[in-house]
Parts: sequence; C-alpha cells; structure tokens
Amino acid sequence: MKQVRSVAALQPIAADAAEAPLYRLVKSAMLRAIESGQYPAGATLPSEAQLAGALGVSVGTLRHATDELVAEHILVRRQGRGTFVAVHNADRFMFQFFHVERSDGLRQAPQVELVAFERVRMEEEPAQALGLKAGEPAIQVDNRLLLQGKAVIHDRLMLPAMLFKGLTEKRFRERKSTIYHL
Repeated sequence: MKQVRSVAALQPIAADAAEAPLYRLVKSAMLRAIESGQYPAGATLPSEAQLAGALGVSVGTLRHATDELVAEHILVRRQGRGTFVAVHNADRFMFQFFHVERSDGLRQAPQVELVAFERVRMEEEPAQALGLKAGEPAIQVDNRLLLQGKAVIHDRLMLPAMLFKGLTEKRFRERKSTIYHL
C-alpha cells in the first residue's frame, strides 16, 4: 500500500464557514483531496491528529467526517494499521456482498453455477419488496455459489421482466461473467 503522510494540500476550514455543519465541510475537503489524487486508491491517510490540525478542526469533528466516508465505502479503517482510501475493484465489490471465506481463512471469489433460469409470475412477497404487484411477469434466476467445490450459498434473483426485455438464459449466461467479474 502506498503511504501518504502529507497534509500540504489541505487548507484550514474558515471558522465562520456556516454553509453547512463543520464535519460536512471537513468531509468535502477530504473528498476533494481524494478526487484530486492527493490520496489515491489504496493510500494510507495521515493520522487523525495530523488531518485535524491541517484542517483546523478537532479530532472529534474529523472523526465524524471520516465515519461518514467509511460508511460510504470511500475510506476503510484497519484496526492498528490506519485509515486507507478504498480500492474499488472486482474483488472488493465481491467481498462487500459475500462475506464468505474458505475453510483456511483465505478469501476466494465463489464459483457461480446457474441452477435455473425461468419466466414466472411474481409472488406477493418479492413483488411487495420491489414495489410491484403480485402476478407481474418476472425472471427468476437461481444460482449456487461454491467455495472449494462445495455449495455455500443458494442465490435467488427476482428480476422484473419489464426491465429486462429480451433477456434469455443464453444471454444471461453470456453476460454473467461480465456482471460478476468472475
């Protein structure tokens, strides 16, 4: 990971800046620093004390802004190691949704096996969850996710047919590797 210790590009936030709560101004300043490349993906941020000092705010205010950036997956905290700019690649995307690891503790992207692809009428519960009416046309996809050759997750997708006109099992199989980056 690239180490970044500089706070040179950060400017103190004016004490009379009243257009938003102070922590939001701090958050905006940190986002600008990330967007400008001062803190690239994977980089370690300076300590909270250094950042707070450079921005002219308390550590508590800085921490509030950082908490929001962590919740939005822009920053990642690692206990005892620091705060990092999140790396958004296929592996990170996959493990954000699938909290599964091999029996030896290593993370491995699951193998996705298509079990079923069929056109159905939406039942009450999924229709309600999607804000639709029961009985509307849908595409139901069942996948089995495997780790080390063993099934660990049964995944059922219910897709409103009106949003996926022309989607066939063949086209789904062709696109699946693109969608999941597997």
